[in-house]
Amino acid sequence: ITQVTAIVRRSLGAQVFPCGSSAARYYHSRAPTEMSAFLIGEAKNNSSWCTRLMAALCEHAIQNSVDPNCASIEITNVSYKDVAGASVVTFDSGENKVAISVNQSSALRDTCLVEELDRLVGKGHLVKRSFLLLEAWYSFSAETTKERPPRGQQSRGPLSSGTLLVMALYIVNRFRPETPLETLYRFLEFYAKLDFRRVGVTFRSLVDIPSCTELEIIDEEQLVVSNRVLARYAERLNTSQLSLDPKYNNGMVIFDMWDGSQNRAASSTQADAKSTHSMLVQGLERVEAFVKSPTLTTMRQLLSGTDGGDALEHHLQDWKSNGRRNIGATIERCLYGEVTGTRPLELIAESGLLDEFPGRDPFRVELLPLLNNLEYIRFIGDNVIREVGLLAFLTQILAEHETLLIGEIGQHLRAAMGTKDWGRILKNEFGGLKKFLLSHPDLFFVDTDHQLNPHVYLQGSTKCAGRQAATASTTNGSTTNGKVRNGRQ
Repeated sequence: ITQVTAIVRRSLGAQVFPCGSSAARYYHSRAPTEMSAFLIGEAKNNSSWCTRLMAALCEHAIQNSVDPNCASIEITNVSYKDVAGASVVTFDSGENKVAISVNQSSALRDTCLVEELDRLVGKGHLVKRSFLLLEAWYSFSAETTKERPPRGQQSRGPLSSGTLLVMALYIVNRFRPETPLETLYRFLEFYAKLDFRRVGVTFRSLVDIPSCTELEIIDEEQLVVSNRVLARYAERLNTSQLSLDPKYNNGMVIFDMWDGSQNRAASSTQADAKSTHSMLVQGLERVEAFVKSPTLTTMRQLLSGTDGGDALEHHLQDWKSNGRRNIGATIERCLYGEVTGTRPLELIAESGLLDEFPGRDPFRVELLPLLNNLEYIRFIGDNVIREVGLLAFLTQILAEHETLLIGEIGQHLRAAMGTKDWGRILKNEFGGLKKFLLSHPDLFFVDTDHQLNPHVYLQGSTKCAGRQAATASTTNGSTTNGKVRNGRQ
């Protein structure tokens, strides 16, 4: 992620953040690493970003091929596609797929929401484990290809991960499942019987498509995910004013939870809705067979696609090929009944693999950095002037440039806020930019090299440490000389 971030910043001059299942840590081996870059000023409306980013990625790939000793990440199969109406640049890095979009603030909101919901529900990361199982089922069951895709790639159907998330949130709100398997069962049972030609879905209700009228609205007090929770992550929340694009093509309708005028499945067609329904019906038959007879065979059938491959086989191969051959082989023998009395999760714990994660918890994510990323994009995207957003913005640009003059920071603010009078706003809200920086000495060091336009450093940076040492040395020298002179007097 660090090297990809550097390439994006260099080619687009934009900040980029991980989002989706990779950021919230509930991804499976076929899931792509999703990232979104955030352009500011006029660049926000310029579609040339795809060309510039793809050119930078190809240049990086060529440099790697010329220099075999290069330690940079491998980049292959650079391409462009449209996902739910948004432009996405994708490429492969080894066995991993990376997908980069632009200004997808809803993706960061989704990530923060999943993290908070997982903490709220608890029960050993029930939410993340449930969503992981749903994603794995859908990815490996999607009937989009007769040939098994290369490792690290998805054979994804018409539903994006964001669309699947809204559908899953409705199931969580309506049924409050207690286990990941119950979540998958409820999901398949409910949507296999839903007529997607006439009924749409929001996070809290079903919707009559022709009239865009909500049906069976779940009471606000009964919701696990409510408007109150959503409002923490969106300045302008619009969940009740539902509408469809005039170009609606009779596909599936899954309303965005942040903006009811957006259909997350807008790119789906009537044929997509039909194939998704068939997959749901098949999934329901398989999950019922597994519940009735929970064997290795029925589990593999549940998490398998038309190509004959299944999630279990795929992940076992990953275990055995990524430096974990011994533990992978042991888990395989355990699943096939050759090792008795021990569960696979116990084998993983005993192997010491969990020691690689903070708190021995592979699902654990720090929420504060996610919230700071969201505040940053709310600041530059929605012009929401709040202390935490301004702090996130200033921290990001100083981290990128190491040091800037007060005037140069003003130029970055002007680019981010467009025509707004940022100087007047900051004066009214915080007493001015310099006063704001000085009020946060734990984050910023404001030099004394100029009264009106001093240099500003990010605390903890190399340049800041060097400048502070030089300033301290000068100050101590002056103080010593003053004391000597006073003594002589």
